[in-house]
Parts: sequence; structure tokens; C-alpha cells
Amino acid sequence: MKSSHRIFLYAGVILVVIQIIQAFFRGYTEHWILALGYALIVAPFSFWHGILRYGWRDMIIFFLMVFSVGWIFESLSVATGFPFGNYYYTEVLGTKLGQVPLSVMPGYFSFGYISWVLADVMIGKRDNSIRGWEWLVVPIIASFFMSAWDLFTDPINSTYRPMWVWEEGGSFFGVPISNFLGWYFVVFIFYLMFALYNRWRNNDKPTPEIVNYKWYWTLAIVLYVSCMLEVVTGYLWRENVLMTSLDEHQWWSKDMFGSMILVALWTILPYSGYALWKLNQDFAKTK
Repeated sequence: MKSSHRIFLYAGVILVVIQIIQAFFRGYTEHWILALGYALIVAPFSFWHGILRYGWRDMIIFFLMVFSVGWIFESLSVATGFPFGNYYYTEVLGTKLGQVPLSVMPGYFSFGYISWVLADVMIGKRDNSIRGWEWLVVPIIASFFMSAWDLFTDPINSTYRPMWVWEEGGSFFGVPISNFLGWYFVVFIFYLMFALYNRWRNNDKPTPEIVNYKWYWTLAIVLYVSCMLEVVTGYLWRENVLMTSLDEHQWWSKDMFGSMILVALWTILPYSGYALWKLNQDFAKTK
């Protein structure tokens, strides 16, 4: 194993362990922990993980794609309601670029990249080329991974905390269904852009050695599933309070956290479990 790969293995394990710890505590700590965790833990892991596979140039391009597409549609929705719905950001997340906090983008990038990795694992893909229908299949699958993360975090971060406020409320614990449809649409766009870019750039490039190590993929999967811990600790230790959305619907916070646990158990957990099983199967075939 190359020294650079060994360094990433040790550092990656440390980052994943820290992410698990802070995700565990995030369920009952202050709001800033959320953005801090993504910016200082998950984003560096994702960027480093991607550099070892794609190189600096491609990861910077991926980051710019995610940032620009995410910020444009976030700003558009705050101004017009399309594609997510009508909402606005509070001051909890800090400095804004226009009407969108800059701290939102590390979350987009971090789990955007991790979801892309899991989509590759799902179809047994370990090289960087995009061939046949992979330019469409990988973005479709990755968008489901990314949307599953938003599905159980958005009600908590908006109705419960709130980091942003849905002006007309919504049927899913104060969040409109349009948010999740819009979310899938937006993340699919930057995944499609990256897939087409890779089809153009990487089809003739040699595959880096790092992709032949099972631990390289396993770390990303474990990091993805760790995001479930927030709702578990929130359910166990947060005070049960009555919440009211702007459309005057009311919920108890325990009901919300408990429901989000169920959502995660039927999305995040099986997605990650199947990815681990598929990874083991594929590496067993190469022995």
C-alpha cells in the first residue's frame, strides 16, 4: 500500500469516528454543531476521498458544480418558490451569499459526493469511466441516496430547530412535498453534469490503485449511515415539546424524531446495508 493511501486510511478512520461521535451528540446539542460537522469533518473526508480517485482538478470541478447548481436553485426558490417551495433562511446558519447561507454548501457537497460513491458501489463500479447508460443510471441512483438524507433531516432542521422556515408549512411535519421533489430534481442536475463530464474526460484514463481497496469504499458507506444517529439521540434525550408550523399544524417533537427514525430505517439503513453486501460480493469475486 502506498504511503499516501495508508495516510488516508488512518486519517479517514479518524474522521469517520469523529463524525459518528458528533452525529451522536448533534441530536441534543446546539445548531452550529450541524454546519461545523459538515464543514470540518465530512467535507474534508469527501474531498480527500475524491482526490485519491479523481484527482484535484475533477474534485474542484465537482465542488463548483454542486455549489453553483445548489446555490442557484436555493436562491431561486427563496425568491420564487421554485423548485422547493416558499421558505427563507433564519440567521442560525450564519453568513449568507444573497439569501442562502454559505454553511449550507458543505452539506450539499459532502453528502452529494458520498451519495455518488454509494451509487457506484450499487452498480459494482470502481473505475472512473462512464460507459453506456451509466451517465444516466448513476445520477438516478445517487439522487435517491442524497434525497433520503434530506428526507429525514429537513423536518428537524426546519420545523424543529429551525434553520429555515417554510412559509406555508407542509404535510410532512411542516415541510411541503414539493421540497423533496425539488431536491431530487436539483441534485440530479449536478450529478448528470458530473457524469457527462466524466464521460468526456475520464473514459481513457487509467483507474487509480486506491479503488482496489475495500476499506476505501467501506469508509464512505459507514460515514453515510452515521447520519442516522442524530435522530436516535434526538428521540432519546431531547425534551418533548409542542411545535407549530406556519400553517398551524402541531406536532410533538418526540413524534417527529420517532418518525424520522422510521424513515431512516427504511431508507438509509437498507441502502447502506445493500451497498456493503454488494461491495463484499464484488471483492469476493476478484480474489
